[in-house]
Amino acid sequence: MVKLYLTANGPSWTHSNNWLSHITHCGWNAVECNPNTNQVTSLHFENNNLVGVFPNNDLINLNSLAYMNFGSNELTGLISQELCDDNGLYIVADSGNCLNEFNTTKGEFLSGCCDNVHSWFGYDETS
Repeated sequence: MVKLYLTANGPSWTHSNNWLSHITHCGWNAVECNPNTNQVTSLHFENNNLVGVFPNNDLINLNSLAYMNFGSNELTGLISQELCDDNGLYIVADSGNCLNEFNTTKGEFLSGCCDNVHSWFGYDETS
C-alpha cells in the first residue's frame, strides 16, 4: 500500500489523510479494513487524483479485498488478468483500464477479462 501511495502521486491526492503516518493502514483515507483482522476489504480512490500506472502489483496480495473503486483518476495501463479473475472482487474503474470494449448503451463492459469491472460513469452504489 505504501508503494501505491509513492507511485500514484500520493502527495498530490485530493484526499490522503493519514497516509504514511503513525496510524495503521486501516485509518488511512480511502481504505476500509475488517475490524477483526485488519485486512483491507475496500479501497475508495474514486476521483482522488491518482496518477501513474494501474497498481496491479500493489493489489494482488490484498487477499480480503472485495471492492475497489479507481474511477475518475489518471491511471494508465490495464487491469491485470489476475485481478479480473478474482470473482469475489467488485471493481469500478475507467474504461481505459479495461481490455474489454465498453458498451455505452448498456453501461457495461463486453465479455472478456474484465467481466466484473463496472464503469465509473454508470456506477450505482445501491446495486
